[in-house]
Amino acid sequence: MKNFVWLATDKHGQRGVVEFQSNSAREAKEDLISKGYTDVELAEDETASTSRVVIRGKEVQAPAEYRINNRNTPPPTFTRLIWEGVSQNAWLFLWVAILLTTSAITHHPILFACTAVLAVAGLCWRLWFGLSSIYYRRLLNAMEWHRWNKANDAINTLEILGKINPIAVPKRELLRQRAQVLAAQGQLSEALAVFRPVQFDPVTPIWLYYLHLSGIHERAKDHEGAIELSRKAVAENSDGPTAHFDLVFRLAHYQRNPAAARIAAQKIEESILTEVMVAFKHRDLGIIAYWEKEYVESAKELRISLEKFERMEHIPFRTALLSIIHSYLACALGRLGNLDEATKHFQSAKKYMISTRRTEQLDECRSVLGDLAS
Repeated sequence: MKNFVWLATDKHGQRGVVEFQSNSAREAKEDLISKGYTDVELAEDETASTSRVVIRGKEVQAPAEYRINNRNTPPPTFTRLIWEGVSQNAWLFLWVAILLTTSAITHHPILFACTAVLAVAGLCWRLWFGLSSIYYRRLLNAMEWHRWNKANDAINTLEILGKINPIAVPKRELLRQRAQVLAAQGQLSEALAVFRPVQFDPVTPIWLYYLHLSGIHERAKDHEGAIELSRKAVAENSDGPTAHFDLVFRLAHYQRNPAAARIAAQKIEESILTEVMVAFKHRDLGIIAYWEKEYVESAKELRISLEKFERMEHIPFRTALLSIIHSYLACALGRLGNLDEATKHFQSAKKYMISTRRTEQLDECRSVLGDLAS
């Protein structure tokens, strides 16, 4: 049975988060409706059930309601954690401020020092528990911008925190990220050896293992190998759309095979999707239409995807996602003769494409826009 999370309204008119296990999202939705729920929207598919955190050496999953309510919150930083610590305990810090002021006026240095130490200790305690989140987000940022040395540093820090901090990132996730870094640095064999133990991880279904393997091959620019592994993931989980998304994108973007991508996309169009998945669907359909030379349709789909992703301010790899969309939209509009708007979209994608050496996509934009893409 697979675990799905929904936003739904119950028979009393209360809207909330509902977790439900079923063989498929469609079956789960039908069961919820039969139980009297209305306005049923998929919030998380079965992939989210593999997302865990380690607390005091034990893997746990945050409650579904917490995950949904915090899915688009700003990324954790030292400054943000300090501010949250102060704002969420405002009454306590008000008393601290009063004590500090009183001790300073009445010349009680011991009281002043003790109060100051307690205040600092409270904030440090909060930061200590948030260190893994901060460094994990730094890792994702480094991966997004292909800063492999910084990514390695973040992984090393997270491994140390896993030994001494009560909250840690699961080992399999660090193995996956390290394997991607190795693959990107031209060490694919070493990367596969690093990731191999995850194949036997009880939390990772075999289709997700293949999907992660395809991502490692993609980092090594072995796009044919990545596509083959995406096909294996689809074969192992033909009912779920997640593996289909990876296959469709790789067929359309890397292989530039719109006919095969269109066939693979049929499953996506038939599936019940989360809000994020809908944005990916329009992106992929826009890319397929571009290589089919259906530029009006391509621009329409890409604009829808762009609008949806721009509303998701804090999702990981947002810059990379927006760059892909802007670049294809620039090319589609350029083919249609709308050069002013095309140039604006190209400029929005240019910095990321150059920084991460997206040479093929840069060349496509330059072939369409000419000197305007300089």
